[in-house]
Amino acid sequence: MFSPGFDEIKDRLYSQYKNKIYNKASGMETPELRLFIADYIDRNKEKSHMQVKAGIFKSILEHAQIAVDDFDFYADHLNHGDLIRDVIDKWKKEAFRFLPDNGLKETADKASKIGLYEVQLDLGHTSPDWNNLLSLGIQGLKQRASDKLTTGKKPDFLNAVITVYDAISTYMLRLADEAAKYRTPRMDFVADDLRHLAHRPPETFHQAMQLAYIYHEVQELEGEYVRSMAGFDRLYFRFYKSDIDKEILTREQAKELIKYFFYKFMSKTQGWDAGKNFYFAGVDVEGRDCTNELSYLAFEAYDEMDVVDPKLTVRIGPDTPQPFIRRAAECIRNGNNSIVFVNDEVALKMLTKQGKSLEEARNYTIIGCYEPAVMGMEISCTMAVQFNLAKIVELELFDGEDPHTGIDMCPAEELLKQSGQRDYKDFSTFYNEYLRRLDWHVHEAMEAAKLLETKWEYVNPSPVLSGTFDSCMEKALDISEYGAKYNNTGFTCGCLASAVDSLSVISQLVYEERRYTLQEIREAVRNNWQGYGEIRADAMKTEKWGNNKPGPDNIGKMLSRHLAGIVNGKANNRGGQFQLALFSVDMNFYYGKKTGALPDGHIAGTPLSKNIGAVTAMDKEGITSLINSVTKVDYTDVPNGSVLDIVLHPSSVHGKDGLNAFISLVYTFFRKGGFAAHFNIFDVKTLLDAQKHPEMYQNLQVRVCGWNSYFVNLSRESQDEFIRSACNIS
Repeated sequence: MFSPGFDEIKDRLYSQYKNKIYNKASGMETPELRLFIADYIDRNKEKSHMQVKAGIFKSILEHAQIAVDDFDFYADHLNHGDLIRDVIDKWKKEAFRFLPDNGLKETADKASKIGLYEVQLDLGHTSPDWNNLLSLGIQGLKQRASDKLTTGKKPDFLNAVITVYDAISTYMLRLADEAAKYRTPRMDFVADDLRHLAHRPPETFHQAMQLAYIYHEVQELEGEYVRSMAGFDRLYFRFYKSDIDKEILTREQAKELIKYFFYKFMSKTQGWDAGKNFYFAGVDVEGRDCTNELSYLAFEAYDEMDVVDPKLTVRIGPDTPQPFIRRAAECIRNGNNSIVFVNDEVALKMLTKQGKSLEEARNYTIIGCYEPAVMGMEISCTMAVQFNLAKIVELELFDGEDPHTGIDMCPAEELLKQSGQRDYKDFSTFYNEYLRRLDWHVHEAMEAAKLLETKWEYVNPSPVLSGTFDSCMEKALDISEYGAKYNNTGFTCGCLASAVDSLSVISQLVYEERRYTLQEIREAVRNNWQGYGEIRADAMKTEKWGNNKPGPDNIGKMLSRHLAGIVNGKANNRGGQFQLALFSVDMNFYYGKKTGALPDGHIAGTPLSKNIGAVTAMDKEGITSLINSVTKVDYTDVPNGSVLDIVLHPSSVHGKDGLNAFISLVYTFFRKGGFAAHFNIFDVKTLLDAQKHPEMYQNLQVRVCGWNSYFVNLSRESQDEFIRSACNIS
């Protein structure tokens, strides 16, 4: 195509967002722009936040400084200074200051302090309708809003959509003019495509990816993180195929463009953020497998790049070609493991169970890490509530009081009166009291989330995102006014194994074997096991989640079923419902710091269990037993997602037989009803050496949660957890 190639200028691309130098003559610097926007807001006090937000957005795209890199194939640089987010933060503070004084905020603050749950107005887990964007283009989306204006529908919203899309076109033309100044073949190519996109939908492979990246940047500028780039192979294949057939591109040139495109995300985060999610394979709305030659080409490019961002999801169904699954598995074995496998059959069942049609469900994308949502129809707010299941065990042991802060989270007196079973005569009584307390705090967290949702329209009107949704345009309602067809709220429960193992210890040691009294367990954990080494040793030897043992596995199955019953289908304040998730991401570290000793042997302040897997190093019976344990849960009742972390030793996946065994493992997990799994393949010697000599292992990747990181960039605490996991399989 054009020289130099990607590999020759990879280092320059990596540094493109560091200390960016903008063309001073191209617009206002941030201080001047901030004053300009403050004056704009002051002059438009009588306008709605929808109008003001659109006006600010337009001002930034038209007046902020820009820059174009003469070595890149994708233009985007805008010196916006995150000024819109400053406005959103101001509106959020104003909105939350005037929330009703009904005790919910105070309770949620207390819950946060002790590590019980976190509640937020989740504006950050979104995906536009990428099909509409690539089919209609910016001007087509604008025209759709203009056509609606003639019907007398809500002009405030529709005019905002027109304003922001006009501004995006202007922004692309500004970038085109800046690129053309270089007078080089590469920059002329970029400039021509930007001018095309300012007026028409994309027609070529490069134009489609350029538009996607521009859109990604402007939606995040507007204030909503783009947490899904949707199906790369299905979105871009028609552009790729057309270019190949017309001999506009060769296969190798297309791969170069993919590398430049993917590397934009890597350059932006440099491995310090949660990553950008593309998915591959799966089925279309008619149920046909979507794997194509672009699927293989993208993974080939990814494997050659050695990057932690973007992250790739593989939707696996009955018809997904095994060679493609093998290609993804090879990437993981090669150390490029920013990949998660998702079970299409379970995903479709969980989505239809929650009221979506089968055709809608087939068009799901993965929001953030592992949360399925119907693209262009659903705003799922997947992490509005994050809940620590293990903390409830601690609170139950100490009658609702956090023993470390003294904060009393005891539910209303009436709840305790209804119980009358504080002596816990048997495990069933203790477990039922655990569930009563759990129910109370789940309801509490839901009410707090619902309260925050009432302020969405005030805090963050979103015409850029909303303009891509068919339902928003049909209703003439913004996303913040609940214009999406499905407006759901995620309720994410973490630290499952820590809760299950703690309950299991009480069941086994106190009630079955009668080796210790509950008071002895209580005193042992109150003292963080100091002076109670014998009890802790016995607790550590009891049956644990992840080993295919009936005791803990039955508790885990009952608990997950109970959570589904109290979360799924409960009404939120946006015309939708709450949806259960079973994952922790990296909150197991945060919650661990705020949780004291637990009956399972947990030491106060140390990490709790991650996602749906076992407590670190407690899965002693091997990977098959781990899979057998976790698949006792019905994941079709977990519509907001879940994931299993699997650690394998390099020797287990070595050679052709090892790769076959790896793929069989994925199939086994899915056949048993698992939803999503991701992998780390390493040995303890490598990790210990990397910890000791980080300069020698700068490119060593680990799958942290729903994203990858370089091992040397992790905290010592995180590194130690990976080392403990590796020790468990060595």
